[in-house]
Amino acid sequence: MTSTNETEDQTDDPADLSWKAKDALRTLGVVRPNLRPGQKVSAKQVWQGSGTAGFRSNDVLDGVEELISNGILETNQEKTDVWLADDGFAQVESFFS
Repeated sequence: MTSTNETEDQTDDPADLSWKAKDALRTLGVVRPNLRPGQKVSAKQVWQGSGTAGFRSNDVLDGVEELISNGILETNQEKTDVWLADDGFAQVESFFS
């Protein structure tokens, strides 16, 4: 018999984000507390800010990559800047309020 229960692997809910992604959001909030959609933040600032926020930069980098793959953050081709996607901001607004 087959089970009718299905597990979802989607991470559309902010509660489903990994701790690294949540730490990356907190780091962005330290670097730019009033961050709004489209406002660019230098990736260098994010990595430097991760040290002041108490997070390891590798973890923040992993978290940023996860946020980009989930459509919460966007980045330029060179990955020198990151910014909140318009749709992504609604999902994580509480991190910046």
